[in-house]
Amino acid sequence: MEYIATSPQEMMLFWEHLAKEKSINKLLIYWSLGAWKTHLVKWFAKGLGIPSDEVISPTYVYLNIYKNILAHMDFYRFHEMDLMPDEIREQLLQKWLLDAVESFPFVAIEWPILEDLYADQTRKKVKIEKIDETKRKITIK
Repeated sequence: MEYIATSPQEMMLFWEHLAKEKSINKLLIYWSLGAWKTHLVKWFAKGLGIPSDEVISPTYVYLNIYKNILAHMDFYRFHEMDLMPDEIREQLLQKWLLDAVESFPFVAIEWPILEDLYADQTRKKVKIEKIDETKRKITIK
C-alpha cells in the first residue's frame, strides 16, 4: 500500500484509522529524520485510545510503554551498545526485544533491528519519505 499525505492532519487521520482497524499490531518504521516519526506513533496510539500527549520519543531510553497496550521502541542510538561484547549484546537484546514484542498487543519500532524476531502475519514495514515540508509518502508492506 502506498499513500501520499499532504498534511499532518491527513497523516493523523490515516494512522488513527489503521489503529482502530487493529489489522496491524507491529509497525517496523523506517524513515528519514524529520518525517514526523514520533507523531506517527502518537496518532497510532490515539487510535488505540491512548492520549497522544502521553507519547514521547524513546530515543534515549529505547522503550516506552503506554497503558500496557503499546510498546514504543527506538533503536536510532543502538550503535552506542557497541561497547558491549557482541555475544552478550545480542543475547540481551534478543531476550529483551522478544519479551517486549510478545508482551504487548501493539508494538511500534523506529529504526528496527533484528527484524526476524518479530515475524508474524500482522507485522508491517512502514517507510516514510519526506517529499516536502507538508507532504509525506507512506509505503506499507
